[in-house]
Amino acid sequence: MAAKQAETTQRNEDRIAASFAALEARIAAADAEYTGVLADKRADFDAAVAAQNAAWAANVAARTAAVNGAIAQAEADIAAAEEAKRASWDHDEKEIRWAITSIYNYDTQAALNVALTAARAVKDAQCDERLAALAVTIQECRDAWAATVVAETNSLNANTAAADAACTAASNDQWDQLNAYFAESRAQFAAWAAAERAALAAFIADCQAAWEYIQASYCLDHGKESIPNAGFGCNWS
Repeated sequence: MAAKQAETTQRNEDRIAASFAALEARIAAADAEYTGVLADKRADFDAAVAAQNAAWAANVAARTAAVNGAIAQAEADIAAAEEAKRASWDHDEKEIRWAITSIYNYDTQAALNVALTAARAVKDAQCDERLAALAVTIQECRDAWAATVVAETNSLNANTAAADAACTAASNDQWDQLNAYFAESRAQFAAWAAAERAALAAFIADCQAAWEYIQASYCLDHGKESIPNAGFGCNWS
């Protein structure tokens, strides 16, 4: 009887162990599957970020080239305008000096030439001042564009970091939920296994009690001598 009880108990333990192994295998498979899904999502996210950054770098390069080209053209136009203006002044000054020499006497020529030289100096100073102001404006354009690139790049990086953080937070939350489900599954299994063991133990105890009752009732084994077919009501004690 004891051997059969031990055998039955072991079969029950083997059944519980096999069920637990199956549960752990399913949990491991789910864990691996979700790990793979997260890895794919991370790869997709990183690829999207890389593509975004590459597109942004190309956009910045193209727009920077356009800005620099416009500035270079503006500088060339300013230089050409300055050259033409100064050439015009040189021509006018030459004609005026020729006229002074042709019309006025020496004393008057000297005074007029001095006045003309002073007037030309004023024009040159005004031109130089204008060129300096335009140079400042052009440099401000360069600086403004550089600042815009920095600000927009920082904004892009901040948005990317925020998206990355949100993705990581969502991933962690999903992991927490999945691990909670695994823990609950193990807890439910432990409760089920305990109930199965308790039920079997109760069954074995009932069987043992019944067997002992049968032995006492029918005098199957009194421990002193064999009484075959003693039958119900044996008064052995």
